[in-house]
Amino acid sequence: MNRATISGILVFLLLVTVVFAVTLTREQRIAINECNGNCGDIKKAALVECRLNGLSCTNSCKDNYNGCKEVLDDERTTCMEECQENYYIGLSQTNDSKSKRNLSLQLNACRKDCRLSYTQNKNQYCKLSECMSGCAQERTECNNNANEDFRICTLQCKHVILNDNVTCNGDYLAGQSFTRGCDLCQCTYDGIERCAQTALCHYTNATIEQQLCEDNGGLYQQLCTGNIYAMRCTEEFFCLCNSNYNFTCPSEYQCVDEFKTYGILKNHNVWTLRSGVPLGNEIGICAQKPELESCGNGICENIVCQGGNCTVAESSINCPEDCGEGAVDTTLCSKKVEADVPVVCTSTSLGYEFDELLGQCVEKELVGCGFVPFNTMEACESVCETQNN
Repeated sequence: MNRATISGILVFLLLVTVVFAVTLTREQRIAINECNGNCGDIKKAALVECRLNGLSCTNSCKDNYNGCKEVLDDERTTCMEECQENYYIGLSQTNDSKSKRNLSLQLNACRKDCRLSYTQNKNQYCKLSECMSGCAQERTECNNNANEDFRICTLQCKHVILNDNVTCNGDYLAGQSFTRGCDLCQCTYDGIERCAQTALCHYTNATIEQQLCEDNGGLYQQLCTGNIYAMRCTEEFFCLCNSNYNFTCPSEYQCVDEFKTYGILKNHNVWTLRSGVPLGNEIGICAQKPELESCGNGICENIVCQGGNCTVAESSINCPEDCGEGAVDTTLCSKKVEADVPVVCTSTSLGYEFDELLGQCVEKELVGCGFVPFNTMEACESVCETQNN
């Protein structure tokens, strides 16, 4: 591509940008700038979290490296003492000068083996540089994700103003956040769902007193992986559940087995006791159950609201009776059958949906591929009319 072509492209892009800016009203430009500012604030907070998690990871590496060296130092000292003890035992049993010289040679060889074993184990298990490299990789990935989220966020700011009717498959409005399993998802202003796993599967409080944990059959310790020489642990202590030993949680806590941790290398997948004894890979964290006033009403209220007076969003994890397999989707009551926007194809010719104008459920004929939420009038009325009255 020659210089003239490149210059032409740049001029075209500049003209497009200018035209777009001119077509925006003053109010729209202000709204977009405010939106971009919010994106910047979110990015700053994310980068701070990346930095703090990185520091936690490196501190864990240093602590574990020092602990590894301490164990090996003790083993080397014990080894040297055994060499010395065997030497004196041998001396006490002979007066022959040749035998004494052999004992002296054996002592030196024994000490050499102790030092060699120490060096080999230190190189094999106390891998500070590898651990620090893993932390650096995690932080780089975290920073990249924050920057990418910022880029997408600012791109969406224009859509916030110019496309206020965008939905994701007709299920969620643009800008809405919602739960899906352990993921927190958002409907973008491009009509795309973006999801990411939450740290503790939407639970927010894993703090617990050691006595309460242990009295109810839990294991109170850090999350650790590796062996006694190369162990990685979180800074935080948790009440652990499940595992090979069937640890349990107090009744007001839930055992959450899908979680994310920092300061733990990703290639480790077996959790251990502080002593290095394996716990298996089915370990969970006891998290306090949230107060869900409407859980059990048959409606999955999984929209994550923002601002004050917000209730905890339901999910298939914290409220399986409403959001689990076979539960009713709250969005069904407001959906419309649109033959030109296929969502679900079915051979059924009739279905039932809630008519917002009439305020009641009505029979709806299916034209081609459309979305008819309920198979029976009773199912529609039991959910939608109760919800909307």
